[in-house]
This record gives sequence, structure tokens and C-alpha cells, in this order.
Amino acid sequence: MILTKDNTGEELILIRSADIDRFNDASIPFFFATCQDAGGLHSEILGYSAEKLLKEKGWTWIILRNRINFYKIPHYCQRIKVVTWAQNGYKLFFPRMVSGYDENGDKVFDAMTEWVLFDVVHKRPMRPSVLENAFPVPREEMLKDPSTLGKMKSWDEQEKKEILPPAFPKPEYYDVDLNKHINNVVYVRWIVSALDDAFLESHVPVMMDVSWVTQTFEHDEVRVETAILEESDEGNVSLLHRIIKKTEKGEEKECFSALSSWRRK
Repeated sequence: MILTKDNTGEELILIRSADIDRFNDASIPFFFATCQDAGGLHSEILGYSAEKLLKEKGWTWIILRNRINFYKIPHYCQRIKVVTWAQNGYKLFFPRMVSGYDENGDKVFDAMTEWVLFDVVHKRPMRPSVLENAFPVPREEMLKDPSTLGKMKSWDEQEKKEILPPAFPKPEYYDVDLNKHINNVVYVRWIVSALDDAFLESHVPVMMDVSWVTQTFEHDEVRVETAILEESDEGNVSLLHRIIKKTEKGEEKECFSALSSWRRK
């Protein structure tokens, strides 16, 4: 990744065989992994990587929210220019934007993300002011209002048209990351994999808005719940998702929630 004069980070990435689905299209988890990697790399080149902050301050970066709008789905061996930039602190959040462009300069996706800087020792988020001026912001016209994300409605607050059968994924060895918990992108894979193959083969994502609520570990029992919120005559669908974990103590907690919109191909 390179740092531009506008204080954005730019990187050209290749869509590899591990990033695609059965149609040679970039998979949905690929987009979420790309957003997280872009944020991490941009922080690193500015001198505030998670590794450095953890070693020097006992702090680490945690992503809490990511809303992605999908405009085009790229294919195997295509290259995408990924652009990311930090924004001014908002409440306890470090807002960050990520956009992707194809070889023709057409926008592939954009994402608004919310990160917190977490004090591992004292188990609390740090206010953005502790890193004041650490992340120079780009031109004003590039900034997006972070309040537009709003608060995601809970499962119980949503009026559901139909609740689909639950799925029970099992956390696997390679789902666990360096922090010994389930990697954030795995949650996205779980909610997508809970959908019928026929649905995924006939629909493409338009928007996904996800919220990570709490950590999940390798031996937790996990249940994915999905509900249809709206369905048009043309076959376009809005879905509600959540993941419930059952700990070794038998407690059930919601650890992830999401909204998604899909367009029939």
C-alpha cells in the first residue's frame, strides 16, 4: 500500500482463486476481508499498527461495524484498486472509508466502517483524542457523515415476514486468528452459507450492513438465524441475520447481527 498526497492509502489487489465462488465471482467474505486489510495496512504505514500499539501501549484495533454497497462483482484474476482513508473521530469511533475500483475506473464497492481503539489491559475503548492528528484526513469533499450509519435495529425490533430454518456452523481450526477468537470475516461466511444454494445462485448482494457484538471462540456452539424482511415481485429480497453463541457455561448471547439486500440476477 502507498500513501497518497490526499492521505489516502491505495493498493492494487489481485482476485485470487481463494477469493472466488463457483462462478468465478469474488465472494462476499472477500469484500469484508479487503476492508479490514486496507484499514490495517493504512494504519501501519502511518505508524499506528495494531502490533505496534499493543506492544507499546497495550491497545489494539477492533472493527465493530461495516456497511458495504456493492456496485459490480469482479471476477477471478481481475485487479481492483482499493482506496481507504480515515476520518475525524466520532463519539468513541474511528470512522474509515474504503472504496474499490476496477481497471476502467468504475466503482466496484464502497464501505463505511467503524473501529474502536481498545485498551486490552483495562478492558475499555479509548477516546479518539488519544491519537489526535495521527490520521490526517483527506479533502473535505471525500468525507462522509459517520452518523448516517445510525444504530442497527435489533432482531426483536424488526417486523419479519418469514423466519428461515437455522444453521449450525462449527468453528474450525482455521477460523481462529492470532487473538485466539473467531476471525471477524468468518461471521460473514457463516450468515451467507446459511442461505440456500439456489438463492445464492440466483441473487447478487446490493448492500450488507454488519455489526460485531462480542467475541466467539473455537469451542462455542453457534446458531445462525435468518429472516426475510421484504420480498418484491421481481425477486429482490431484504434479509435480517444474527448469530447466537452458546458458551461452555450454557449461556446464549447474540454475537453478530446484519442486514442485507439482494437483487435477482
